[in-house]
Amino acid sequence: MDENLTLDDVRNLPDDIPAAIESEDYSPFDLIPIGYYLSNSREIHPRKSAKGNLYYEVKFTSGLENPETGRIFGRGKYPERLFLFSNLRTREGKPGQTSDVAEYLRSCGIDPKGISSVADALQESCAKPVMVFVSWTNETEKLPDGTWTKEVLRGKDFNMGTVADPQYVTSVEKDGVTYHAKHKPVGFRRVA
Repeated sequence: MDENLTLDDVRNLPDDIPAAIESEDYSPFDLIPIGYYLSNSREIHPRKSAKGNLYYEVKFTSGLENPETGRIFGRGKYPERLFLFSNLRTREGKPGQTSDVAEYLRSCGIDPKGISSVADALQESCAKPVMVFVSWTNETEKLPDGTWTKEVLRGKDFNMGTVADPQYVTSVEKDGVTYHAKHKPVGFRRVA
């Protein structure tokens, strides 16, 4: 028969009964496995940095769908997101310069060279399906001074297998520090 206890009784239980009710590495959030996911639609919100640079927040409001299982991640109050920057950069081994925005539009089937308005092209892109690559990085923490710790790991750092046969683990130790994985959308490709 069950025994009724008070909270004071629980406080005085012997040490052999575990006091922890959750493991140190538990997270209430799904850790999306590394790979490509389908985004059928999304929202794009323009932003301007303190330095005056234009960038865009992409919110995957319809979620990210695993094309093999149909499971949808990240739908709801806090959708997954990614930032696209409009500043030009050079890609190794490729002539000329491009930007995150141009690469995103190309992945949505929109030729960035043929557009007359970036805003119109981005608005059109929101309803076009695109594959989103989700990788892992380390969780970050807010420091007492208001800054955040840095993301120092990438998906490959959590792979204890090989490239051909990956075996991902959710936490790794590097330089005496234990890092826990978090997922992060990092890129796009066209839907095949």
